[in-house]
Amino acid sequence: MATTVQDILMLFEKAEKERIEREKEREKERIEREKEREKERIEREKVLEKERIELEKERNEREKILEKERIEREKVLEKERIEREKEREKVRNEREKVRNEREKVREKERSEREKERQEEIRVINLRHKKYLRRLKTQKELREIERVKAEIRREELDKAIKEMSASIKKAEDLFTTQWGKLVEALVQGPCLNLFKKIGIDVSISFDNVYKVLGDKRYEFDVVLGNGTEMVVIEAKTTLRISDVKDFLNKMEIVRQILTPFPNQKMYGAVAGIKVQENVKQFAMNNGLFVLKLTGEGLLEMMNQQNFKPKQY
Repeated sequence: MATTVQDILMLFEKAEKERIEREKEREKERIEREKEREKERIEREKVLEKERIELEKERNEREKILEKERIEREKVLEKERIEREKEREKVRNEREKVRNEREKVREKERSEREKERQEEIRVINLRHKKYLRRLKTQKELREIERVKAEIRREELDKAIKEMSASIKKAEDLFTTQWGKLVEALVQGPCLNLFKKIGIDVSISFDNVYKVLGDKRYEFDVVLGNGTEMVVIEAKTTLRISDVKDFLNKMEIVRQILTPFPNQKMYGAVAGIKVQENVKQFAMNNGLFVLKLTGEGLLEMMNQQNFKPKQY
């Protein structure tokens, strides 16, 4: 059977209609799939949002618990600090009481000795007067001069002994004060002062020295932790000249402390008496400044925003 052009056109039109129908079906299916995927996405986002809200809630609860624990710890630490402060104050008061009692006893002894000395002088003067009344000859007058010279010599010897005792007392006081300063620097409170500002030193050495050439270099106290070191110069009365000498030593500190090449190094000066201009000069040159304020108690005189020089 022959196929006409009209038949072919009809077949093409039918095929085109079928193609268009298939396209519509595929588009419809695609739209349905898009809707399904969108619905699933919305459901997933709801689930994720719900989970996020739950996690946020849990995080807030944990933060509340941690904050509560932190506050409790701070309360305990503050209570312990107050108790320690009370205990230290009690110890200071007891020491002050003992010191006052000793001072009273010494003052009483001094008064007694002074009374005894005045009494001796009075007796000697009475004896001299009686003796003078009995003296009539030149020989007796010479004897008077000899006795006076002997008395003056005895008084001079006594004065020399008293002066020697005063000098020894001053030397003992200097040694005691110096010992208290060095002891405070090598013990825990000094380490804690630096820990509070982020330098976590845990060990201490005193009288560290090294000989370079024909010159001896000595540091009174060295604090360290394996990665950082604080080198301290201690004086009973800190002067600007002492600070300058210490700054000169710190400029070659790495040549002196050669076993510690990779450690951060800082400088500090300490004293029992530290005047304001000396303190300011040291801090302007990047040094920590420490002061002995009581019975073994140390105070760091630098401000919280102080930036030390690293050598």
